[in-house]
Amino acid sequence: MSLKSLGLLGLIGSLSVLASYLVYGDDFGVKLNIETKFKQSLLDLSKEDFWKEKWGKLKEGKIHGDSLKLTKAKETWKIETMKDACREIYSKAFEGATSNDFLNFKAYCALTYEDKLGKDKFQANKEECNTQKDELYLGDTEFKKFEKECTKVN
Repeated sequence: MSLKSLGLLGLIGSLSVLASYLVYGDDFGVKLNIETKFKQSLLDLSKEDFWKEKWGKLKEGKIHGDSLKLTKAKETWKIETMKDACREIYSKAFEGATSNDFLNFKAYCALTYEDKLGKDKFQANKEECNTQKDELYLGDTEFKKFEKECTKVN
């Protein structure tokens, strides 16, 4: 096989990969569940940390779609019911940022920047902080900037 043929095969292979990426995106058509895609945003089911606060948001908020477990958690306050609802949401396929399961996840079952920083440290008088506080915590890289900008100065 000539060097020219090898170069042509390499080019064809590269173009195939590029075409697949453009058609399927970075996951090549594989549907990830919410738990896998947003693992750093999951609330720890073995701890009690944020559950009362999240249930308070659920009690005042709107359930997207027809999540029976979230509805039950909203009606009868039991931490385990809320955890079961979130566990079910975590196992659902991520269908996009506007899907009902993702909207419920983000509102009631996920760790946000404000949760990670702590309400007592959050500086609410900065407009940019208020617009970012409900962003999902996806790791320390992005969070460090938020923490620097939005922590109260004593």
